Formats: sequence, C-alpha cells, structure tokens
Amino acid sequence: MASVKNILADIHQPKNGLLPISIFERNRFNDANSLTKIPQKMEKIVFSTVNCLVRFFLKRDAASAFDNSFLGASFIREENKAKSLAKKVTGLDDTSIIAAMHLANYEDCLKSVTEYRVLDEKEITSDIIKNIKVLFNRIMSFMARYGSKIIYNHTLEGGYTDAVDTGTIPFVTNESILLLSFSENEPSIEETLELLIYYVMSKHSIYPTLKEVKYVSFYNPITNTFFKCNAPLISGTAVSLIEEKVLKYNENHYNVENGKNVEEYLSIKDAIEYLGIDEEKFKKIVKSKQLILDTDHGEERVSVANLNEYLQNKRMTNRLVWILSLTSILAIVILVVILLTVK
Repeated sequence: MASVKNILADIHQPKNGLLPISIFERNRFNDANSLTKIPQKMEKIVFSTVNCLVRFFLKRDAASAFDNSFLGASFIREENKAKSLAKKVTGLDDTSIIAAMHLANYEDCLKSVTEYRVLDEKEITSDIIKNIKVLFNRIMSFMARYGSKIIYNHTLEGGYTDAVDTGTIPFVTNESILLLSFSENEPSIEETLELLIYYVMSKHSIYPTLKEVKYVSFYNPITNTFFKCNAPLISGTAVSLIEEKVLKYNENHYNVENGKNVEEYLSIKDAIEYLGIDEEKFKKIVKSKQLILDTDHGEERVSVANLNEYLQNKRMTNRLVWILSLTSILAIVILVVILLTVK
C-alpha cells in the first residue's frame, strides 16, 4: 500500500517545485501570544500533539483523532495503555496535553519500532505545554475564521490508483484543501507537491465537495501565516504530469482481484455525503429498494455503481416530470387560446 507521503521522495521536481510557493497569496496574522524555542528533539512530538488535539476538538472522537497513535501502540502491545491515556484527553488543560503527548509519541512506532523511545516526563516543560496551547489556539482561531465546515482525513475514493491506493486529505475547509505547515520557513517544495497531488486526486474523486475545490492552502501556526493559491493558477502541465506520470490515470487504476476489476464501495456515511442528502432520506431510498446495501464485508456499504444508477434514474425522473409539467402548461395555454378565439 502506498500513500501520498510515501511517493514524494521519488518524484523529480524543478528547483522551485511543480507548485511554487511564490504563486500563493500570503496573509500574516498578529496575536498577543509568543512562542519560545522548541528543542529540536521535541519538535516532531509537539507538532504531532497539536495536530491530534485539533482533530480531537473538531470531532470529539479520540479513536479517529489519535488513530495513528493507537496503531503505533498496537505494534508494541500497549493498546490498553493508549486507551487509558485517551480517556485523560478532555480539554486543553495540562493533564490532557501531557496525555496527548504520550499518545502522539506512539506514532514513531509506525516508522520503526526500534526508533520508539518512552517520553521522559522531565522533557515536558511548562514552556512546551505553553507552546502547544499557543499553536492549538492559533489553528482553531484560523479555522473559525476561514472554515465554517471542516472535515479532516477526507478519503479519496475514485481518486486512488495502483500508484497511490491509500491516504486521506488532512483538512478540507469549505472550498479549500488545507495542510498545516509547522516551520519557521515557508512551506517546502515537498509540502507543495503533497498539496498538488491531493488536489489532482480530489478532481478524480467521487465527491462533489472535492470536485468543487477552488483553492489549495497552507496554514502555519508557528509564523501565524496563511498561504492560499487559487486553483486556476496551478500549472496545467504540472497537473498533467501528476495525472499521467505519478498517479497514472491513463492506465487502468482499479484494484485488481483475480483478474477482475473490484467494484468500489462507500460506507453509509460517505454514501449520504455523495448523494447530498440527510440520513432519514437515505433510509427511505434504501427501504424503497432503489439502493441495495452490501453486508458481505462486515459493515453496511453501497456500491458506487448503484449510487450512480440511482442518481441517473433520479435525473431522468426529474426530466420526465419537467416535460409533463411543460406539456400540461402548453395544453392549458392552447385551451385558453381556443376558448378566446371561439368568443
């Protein structure tokens, strides 16, 4: 399995990158808070902790906010310890932050179990905790300003290929794909490349919300700066290169099982979003047998083909209703004209 991050190092880019940061608009914010210097060996865990806390506060779901932490903990058989730590994360108090840091530390196990080291409580200084609070508050303030609707870890069904068959977009806010950048410098060409690939995959995905993305962006809470690029400014040549050479959409990119293309399925939640309806409406459609739920893999899901068939039938029905309405109106008009002529 390969994710976007897994393939970045293998892609050759020009000096300024396929998506140059120079074409991004910049907006720097000011607040009354300041950051102290974060020790280099603590940077990764601080940034991971902030990212996890943001996700937790957006959805109040520890399982999804700390999903990588739980997975890493399972590699060293500390799932129960991770679950106990997650129960301590309830807010932005010191106890919650310290527990979140220990959880974020498990992410090192995903790269290599041998690189994992137990976090020393002495390393969690008051300055570290203060920095986490400042970074967290800046991100939440930014999102409150720019994102009335925020989705994190948005999947990319329809956009996956044999080259990239897993991974999610970190944040989608309104009409933008958003990545967080933790650096005292501008986003690197590796970061802009990652953003470009997510943008291309979103255009090939099955989700209308992603197809309507109008700009791509970064927010850096360290410099408190917002970087925004309108989609029309993205080079068509760069997009084509990602489509053809990296993601290889020109080839058959469906997963293959026993020589046959595997049909794509969506969870109930994703199917509801795909159709743009509420859960009650979805249940009525299923009850009417217009959508067939698949339960062969342990959870209810719907095939994309079935969803598209429903949408096509709905469009045809709406068109027929429109034609019948128009016909009725014309018939009334003709009748009125005949009656007036007779008079």
